[in-house]
Amino acid sequence: MTSRQISSSDRNLLDAIRDGEIQQPSLMHWNDWQRWRKYAGRRPTIAVDGSNTSTAQESALWKSTMLELYGTEWAIDLASHKDVTEEEPPGVLMTAGTLPASVTSLEPSAAASDPVTAAGPSPARSFPSPSQGARGKPW
Repeated sequence: MTSRQISSSDRNLLDAIRDGEIQQPSLMHWNDWQRWRKYAGRRPTIAVDGSNTSTAQESALWKSTMLELYGTEWAIDLASHKDVTEEEPPGVLMTAGTLPASVTSLEPSAAASDPVTAAGPSPARSFPSPSQGARGKPW
């Protein structure tokens, strides 16, 4: 049995997108593709179609669809998009001398200024010497 690309249809996905039968996906990451395929992208299911696409088939379909719809630079374009949470609010430019709102001070914490706690345990205290056993006691 050949695997369908679209639930309840023998058409291929790109043709259905071009013809408007299926909404064109935006430029999207793999996890977003999986969510899109589950609903708007009409990924075949065993319950409805008797078989489904494998993860490898879906991955190849995602890559080929992104390539066809968004061109050879699609992966670079996708990687260069910032998440909304990473963007600075409009009108607030980060320049030398400004701090993000989440930073209250540039002063080091008390723990970091204490040379004993800042450096952490010395390697001699962390690892027994070759002449000592696992508990730091002589053999």
